[in-house]
Amino acid sequence: MSVVALIPARGGSRRIPRKNVRTFAGLPMIGYPIRAAMESGVFDHIVVSTEDEDIARIAEACGAEVPFRRPTELAGDFSTTEDVIRHYLRWEARFTPRMLCCIYPATPFLTPATLVRGKTLLEEHPDARSVVTVTPYPHPVQRALVLEEKGMLRWLFPEHSLRRTQDEHLVYHDAGQAYWMRVSSSSDGAEEPLLFRAALPLPLGVYETVDLDTPEDWAFAEELYCLRNRFSGLES
Repeated sequence: MSVVALIPARGGSRRIPRKNVRTFAGLPMIGYPIRAAMESGVFDHIVVSTEDEDIARIAEACGAEVPFRRPTELAGDFSTTEDVIRHYLRWEARFTPRMLCCIYPATPFLTPATLVRGKTLLEEHPDARSVVTVTPYPHPVQRALVLEEKGMLRWLFPEHSLRRTQDEHLVYHDAGQAYWMRVSSSSDGAEEPLLFRAALPLPLGVYETVDLDTPEDWAFAEELYCLRNRFSGLES
């Protein structure tokens, strides 16, 4: 039974148009997760799920398989990652992968080592069903402030207003990089979730992942990527 990387990459990004194939530090964005998956050496297949012909062509040129085109109804703004995973599992009905790792396409900071760590963690914990990359919030969320209707500030959690930040529990959020999961023959059904199911955390540092939602995010991430590579002696 094989181990599969599935990269869901639709063509309709709105906030950063054509984000998944836009050049980032000299390489099309989707080339980064494909390269990380290939260099990790843990996958039998690296599959890109897309409805977009340009993404398919570039993904194949980078070394991934694009054996089908995703239905357009699963490539809209409200399509979910789970829908895309289940579509792949139904399409690949001839066999059920032992493990599947869903890797988001805009992940230039994803490393082969992170993918290996995720697979190893899942293998070492038979009671777990999935592994999720997470990263800590840069400031304790227990001391969050929100705006009232009249524009005044108030504590979201008033019971924490007098606590020192160093006394608060460390809280994580989804890093949006990779999601390892065990796959069963019934996993393409809708009766149980695939993501965050009996999930173990795979913590990443705050500079190992950057959200790419705006042009400002993109510019910052590209500078950070090039700077990090310059100091580590890597090529971009």
